[in-house]
Amino acid sequence: MIRPIWFTLALVTASVRPRLSLQAESLVLLALLLLLPAGAVWSGEMRGLLVMGHEARSLQPCDDDRTLWVSVRGELLQQLTAAVRQLATHPYEELYVELDGELGTEEAGEFAKEYDGSVEVRDVRLVSKEAVDACRRERRMVRSGAAPIAAPKTYVFICSDSLAYTVRASEVEAWLFHPAGTRRLAATPAERGARYSDGIFELRIENELAQLGESGGSLLSCRNDPRRAVWERAKLDGADFRAVGNEPGWNLEILAGTRIRLVADYGASRAEVPLPEPTIDHEARRTRWDAGEIILDVIGRPCRDSMSGESFETEVNVHWQGRTLRGCGRALH
Repeated sequence: MIRPIWFTLALVTASVRPRLSLQAESLVLLALLLLLPAGAVWSGEMRGLLVMGHEARSLQPCDDDRTLWVSVRGELLQQLTAAVRQLATHPYEELYVELDGELGTEEAGEFAKEYDGSVEVRDVRLVSKEAVDACRRERRMVRSGAAPIAAPKTYVFICSDSLAYTVRASEVEAWLFHPAGTRRLAATPAERGARYSDGIFELRIENELAQLGESGGSLLSCRNDPRRAVWERAKLDGADFRAVGNEPGWNLEILAGTRIRLVADYGASRAEVPLPEPTIDHEARRTRWDAGEIILDVIGRPCRDSMSGESFETEVNVHWQGRTLRGCGRALH
């Protein structure tokens, strides 16, 4: 039985080599680094802040200002999930981890598209709450000269129980959406993180935290909700309907009323087909789109997500490659 806080799993077997001098080892290491393909990063032990939740699985290395998608599968994923559930006291809580893996700048599927890269995890050595603050301090030192956000990213910043802002931010601007109106804020110089302003309203973003309000006044402190941000991103990207399911994780979107896009197996599998005309069974309250490769059934009855517990307005069944993916969904407009 593997303990939840400190556990060691099978390591990749290392090849035996003769003992080299320190100078020779340095030359060998340099040669290997030069042979790595563009975008690859030397693999080994990593330390960082892990966040796991519904459609969110990220690592923020202590010695790096990036946020990486965590690619982990099979028994290792089950063990890591169990450890996080035992230690975390609230959703999307940051936990300190030490793991062995390999970094790369290529995205690991649809779920990773808004991250700075990905890490393929081979072994998890420690999951703990003890070193979280120390890792955060180390990251703040690294980020002291960080540039603004490199690529557009969608956030839902929760400022209070009744106040939330949807934000899409890039290197040059941030669009802020709120029932009271929409604002375009231009990027301005910032000592750390990113700062945006239109001269009247100001927004500051640092990782998953934000401060916003009228320029020169007191700014509200807000925190991103990754789960809600996924849905808002889909809406801004033109999705009319979105559904999700678990074990293995999948999502489906109807895009601009023209096509169906399915991302399954935690982002490893993908299919996209034209959206056919639907057939409607009023008695069963079911709408079916039969696109051949994908058959989508949306049933008009309440549904609760098996992982997050979130309530949805419809049940969704996706028939694809001889499998039936079951989940929940909602209209986005």
